[in-house]
Amino acid sequence: MELYEANTNKGFIQTSKNSWKTIMLLVPVLFLMYILLLIVQNAFLSQLPSWEMAGTVIFMLASLVISSVGYFILAGCYLYSDGEHPFSYISQVLKEKGGSFLFTTVLYISLVLLGFLFFVLPGVLIGLFGIFYPFIVLEGEKKGLAALKESFHLVKKCFFKVLLYYILFYLLYIALGTPIAVVLWENSWIGEAAAGALVIPVEAFYYYKLYRKTADHT
Repeated sequence: MELYEANTNKGFIQTSKNSWKTIMLLVPVLFLMYILLLIVQNAFLSQLPSWEMAGTVIFMLASLVISSVGYFILAGCYLYSDGEHPFSYISQVLKEKGGSFLFTTVLYISLVLLGFLFFVLPGVLIGLFGIFYPFIVLEGEKKGLAALKESFHLVKKCFFKVLLYYILFYLLYIALGTPIAVVLWENSWIGEAAAGALVIPVEAFYYYKLYRKTADHT
């Protein structure tokens, strides 16, 4: 992709000031996505309370999708270093890579779900080993199983860092969401949504930075 090649020649992840415009726009969008997800989950559980486990799994998978969308868009934002037209760049990325990203996301979520059917741990591991796929789809020609295989190959080289990031980001999610949930105790799900929307940009930056560092040394 020409835009990517031109930017990587300038160095590693040069984030422009205008990137923050995209980030500030995306955070409320992510917040609304989480709100919608939680409303649907609560409605689902109110109708089928005995399906609480299924509702939890569905929420987790949907959260993975939201995170992946955030990673994909924000990685494109971080890549874009001339600072002039970040929105048009993202529009171009979605046009060129959106179909490949959607296809790979469906495959990724399907494999994670299949893993959860086998005692949870395989699903967690598939989720972790596939975490770089939005960046791989964004940067190159790989998609689907090829992109997931490439992610697996790279994550093997930095698995403990990926695991550490996962734990730290989860703790950050709790730290951000808990005060909001305490203040709005009758609507604690707002805290969950706000924390998720705020953490994703941080996750996207550090996971992408780790991905680039690992890929550059492969």
